[in-house]
Amino acid sequence: MQTPETRRNPYIAWLESVDAKLPPEILPSGRCSFAHSGKADAAALYSGGLNLQQTVRTMVPVAAAVGSAAPADGSIPAGFTYFGQLVSHDFSRRTEGVFTMDLLTDGMATRARKRINRARGDAGLMLDSVLGPIEAPADPPEIWRFPPPDPDFPMASVDLRRTHPENGRLIAPLPDTRNDDSPMLAQLAALFIAYVQRATQILQAQGSTEAPFWARLLTVRMFHRIIRQDYLPRMVLPALVQAYGHFDTSLIGLAAPHSAPHMPVELTNAVLRCGHWMIRPQYALNGTPEGRVRIAELLHGIADIETKRRTENPNFWRIDWRQFFPLEDSPTGIAPQMALAFGQGLTRLVGSSHSLPDSIRIPEHLVSTNDDFALRDLARSTCGGLMSVAALTDLLRPHLAQCFPDWTLWDQTARQRMVTAWCGQHMAAADIADHLILDPPLYLYSLIESGGSAPGEGNRHSLGALASVILAESLMARIAHCEGFLDPVPEACRSAVEGAAPITSMAALIRFLTLE
Repeated sequence: MQTPETRRNPYIAWLESVDAKLPPEILPSGRCSFAHSGKADAAALYSGGLNLQQTVRTMVPVAAAVGSAAPADGSIPAGFTYFGQLVSHDFSRRTEGVFTMDLLTDGMATRARKRINRARGDAGLMLDSVLGPIEAPADPPEIWRFPPPDPDFPMASVDLRRTHPENGRLIAPLPDTRNDDSPMLAQLAALFIAYVQRATQILQAQGSTEAPFWARLLTVRMFHRIIRQDYLPRMVLPALVQAYGHFDTSLIGLAAPHSAPHMPVELTNAVLRCGHWMIRPQYALNGTPEGRVRIAELLHGIADIETKRRTENPNFWRIDWRQFFPLEDSPTGIAPQMALAFGQGLTRLVGSSHSLPDSIRIPEHLVSTNDDFALRDLARSTCGGLMSVAALTDLLRPHLAQCFPDWTLWDQTARQRMVTAWCGQHMAAADIADHLILDPPLYLYSLIESGGSAPGEGNRHSLGALASVILAESLMARIAHCEGFLDPVPEACRSAVEGAAPITSMAALIRFLTLE
């Protein structure tokens, strides 16, 4: 039976076929293969067990292993879990309520600024998911302001205003409501709204007639600096951080292929899913007893949190950002809680015990089981038309093997040995399909590589070599694409808002808003 999505999108037609074969003949709308302007040759794509249904079903015991991690802290402050989630949402359009993500094209707003002259297409990473399309500027969303900083809450905190009813609670009417999925993400997104509001006020006070326009450009360029100088250096393999320097130059020459406004499906369907591995089972939102909350409760939310704040506790679920970012210079100050270490999988509260809404369940003809984050992520990596690990390795080898000759990535036998060891440790022998070893889905390979300690592996502190390159190169290419058509911000304009030194970190942004 054809659905409206089937008629409009050949990829969904393939996905809904009970005898679908891997790899798919077409990618989801708006996606390309990594380092390609379109889909890679079929021989370079992941094929798993060849039959889509059988391959997805072999992921059920894998998901059980991935989704049952015992929590152990890593070395990345917990706030970067949610900064990465904001990056992911801003890079990829909303799911349109289907499992496969971003399947239907959507029209971009008509350009109101002729000075932003480019074929914008799908270009993300301009905070459109929070502030709306940059080419059709509008007033930023409303924010909720907590009481002024005090000794218990010394840092500026803001939240989204929630006025839109959805699923029994009020949510913020953002361009992408996924940015209101949790208090951590919502209040982080609100920091960027607070910045654009503050920048607008400063520029208007100086007589600028285009203050909202310049404030938005300042916000986007600050966002890009934070990605390059605060986020990527924490996520990427340390040896590659040294090689990339300021994360402004490709190591594999991606500028030309990625001038087209497309998103690598390897990033959206595998590498960006790494943020799920970092989610803690419980967070200390602040230093108060009621500030320690389980992630399941935070994801469930409060029906009307603003009424609760007005009538009971004005600081209810207020985030003290010292708990999430390195804001204390003194060794006796508050140290931020850490995201979970890489290479473990998902904490149980986000894995098998946290079911997803029906609207984004895996199609029933593929698998009928507990539909959790781990299985959904594995299934997306399986059926999204991603390049195989072997093909990606061959793509990177001419550019990186000479500089990093001892990486596990270059040795097929070593890769298979690494995956075999992980499967043997976490799964029953009867559940380990041959194709998991011979052709692992990129999501699973990235997880395993991030937890290993051999050269090119993440040692639980960062992504491994393959995922690091995909993340860094994709974000750098998208930022370069954006900055190629955005007006340069006059230095006098930037310094009027930020002072002598540009904001390059989340800690600096929070301090800037606190001084306001």
